[in-house]
Amino acid sequence: VKQSVIDEKVYRILHSMIKVGLLKNVTKFGDISKNVTSKAHNALCRLLATESTILVKNENETLPIYMRGEITTAATNITVVGLYGHEEVISGGKGSGEVKPYYTISPFQGLLNLAPNKTAVKYMSSTEKLSKILALANWSDYVIFVTGTTSTEGADRGSLSLPERDNDLIGKLVAFQARNRQFRGTNSGFRIVVTVISPGPVLLPWASKVDSIVMQLMPGQEGGNV
Repeated sequence: VKQSVIDEKVYRILHSMIKVGLLKNVTKFGDISKNVTSKAHNALCRLLATESTILVKNENETLPIYMRGEITTAATNITVVGLYGHEEVISGGKGSGEVKPYYTISPFQGLLNLAPNKTAVKYMSSTEKLSKILALANWSDYVIFVTGTTSTEGADRGSLSLPERDNDLIGKLVAFQARNRQFRGTNSGFRIVVTVISPGPVLLPWASKVDSIVMQLMPGQEGGNV
């Protein structure tokens, strides 16, 4: 590339910056590594996470589980399934503007924070043996499956699909639930709530078969408390 071509391109950029006054008042960033965590900021993070959460589906009033801080039944067993439910929490995207929060509340931790005394909340990774996951589901009143996907500044998602492992496991939970309801009745057994954490649209091949779907679009550090 000739130097004259580079000069011309740079000139156009600088000319536009000068024209709008960007070079007159250069921004001073100050201490960009300063910890700005405060109660007010944490409360704002929780508000933003709450207001941006989308209830996509809710059959038979599956949600909310808690009413005014009290459990809807005398005692409830809840199981959180999925890597993104506790081990690998997705709170935001990655890139040059990434900010690592002082803390991050996982969906599992958020449920523990809200659960009344008579509520048992357990967690199981989606990498566990299927037999263990189904056994815990059979014990539960609610199975909350947390799945998701993310993207970065330098890499878009390869497809609109969620992890194949998660789609497959949700399908197996749905089939297990159907067998339970066949013998116990339509409203008996556990209910399946799927929480999807994603930067944008995703495909939900099991959407018609689960009880409830919640969408969280990069919920941030307080996402698990919603």
